[in-house]
Amino acid sequence: MDFPWLWIWLLPVFILGSAVGSFINVVVTRIPTERSLLWPSSHCLSCFRPIRWFHNLPIIGYLWLRGKCGNCHTPYSSRYMWVEVCTGFLFVGLFVAEFLADVRGVGWSKLFLYEMKFGLIPLRGWAVFICLAICFSHLLAASLCDIQSLEIPLPITITGTLFGLALAPFTAWPFPSAPLSVPQIATWEDLLRKSQIPVGIMPWPFWFPVPWELEAGSWQLGLIDGILGMIVGALLCRVVRWVYSFSRGMEGMGVGDSDLMMMAGAFLGWQVVLVGFFLSVVPGILVGTGQILFKGTQSLPFGPSLALGCVISLYSWPWIGPMVKPLFFEPVLMGILGISSILILGASGIAFRFLGGPSNDISSGVAS
Repeated sequence: MDFPWLWIWLLPVFILGSAVGSFINVVVTRIPTERSLLWPSSHCLSCFRPIRWFHNLPIIGYLWLRGKCGNCHTPYSSRYMWVEVCTGFLFVGLFVAEFLADVRGVGWSKLFLYEMKFGLIPLRGWAVFICLAICFSHLLAASLCDIQSLEIPLPITITGTLFGLALAPFTAWPFPSAPLSVPQIATWEDLLRKSQIPVGIMPWPFWFPVPWELEAGSWQLGLIDGILGMIVGALLCRVVRWVYSFSRGMEGMGVGDSDLMMMAGAFLGWQVVLVGFFLSVVPGILVGTGQILFKGTQSLPFGPSLALGCVISLYSWPWIGPMVKPLFFEPVLMGILGISSILILGASGIAFRFLGGPSNDISSGVAS
C-alpha cells in the first residue's frame, strides 16, 4: 500500500543518519588507538586547534571548507564526508525498506494503517527503526575498522552486544505485532504446512512453537532470543576458525569476526546470523579475488562481508525463511548439516595443505 505522506520523513532520516556517520568517524578514528571518544573535542590533527561547531556539521562542514582545516588549511581525507553520506543513505534505505516497501513482510499497513496513511510513524515503528539503526551502525563501524586496520576493536562489538541484549526484552518477538497474532500450532509439521510466523525485529523466535514455559511478547522470550543469538554468533566463526586452523595449519579467521557475529546475533537472532554467515561467502569471494588481483598476497578483511551477509539475510527472510523452516525447527536435520559442514571444511583445509596453496588469511580481524 502506498503512503505518500511518509516520504516527508526521508530528509530528517538522512540528516539523522549523517549525524550518526559523523560520530562513527570519531569511533573509527579513536577506538582502534584506545583514545577517548569524549576528550579532547574534535580538533585538527595538524595544528591541534579545536574545530568550530559549524565547521563540524556533517557533510556541510566538509563542503564549506573544501576539505581543509578552517585554521591551518591543511587538507584532510574525504573519507569523513563519504562515511557521513553513506550512513545517511543507510538510514534512508532502512526507512524505505521497513515502512515504504515493507521488505521483511512485517505488515505495517495492517498494523498501523490509520497512522501511516497520514504520514505518522507509530512508536512501535520507531522502536523497530531505532533498534535496527543501532545494529547497522555498529556493523558499519566494525567493518570500517576492519578495512582500515584489519582489526575489529572489542569495545565496538561489546557495546553493540550490550545494546542488543538491553533492547531484546522490550522488543520480544513478535514485536511490533501483538502476541495474539501468533498462531496456535500443535506440531511443527502444522507450522511447515499451513502457518505463517509473524515477523518481528528478529524474524523468528529461537524455537517455534514457542515453548510452553514462555509467552510470545514476554521479556523472558526476548532476552533468551538475544542471548542465544549472541552465543551462536560468537561460536559460529570460532568453530570455523578452529576447524580450518587445525586442518589447514594456519589461521583462517580473526577473533574480531566472531565478535561481530556475536553482536549481530544479539540484535537479529541466531537463525539470521547463521544464514548470514553462509551468504557472506559470496561478497567475501568477490572482495578476496579483487584483493589478490590488485594487492597480491595480503590478508583480507572479512568483517564487511559478514556484516553484509547478515543484512542480506534479514531482508531476504521472506524468501529464505520458507526454504530453511524445515531445517531450523528440526534438530536432527540441524545436527546432520552442522556435522557435515564441519567435515567438509576440515577436508578442504587438509586438501589445501597438501596442495600447497597460497597462505592467505581470510581475515586478520583480531579484537584489540
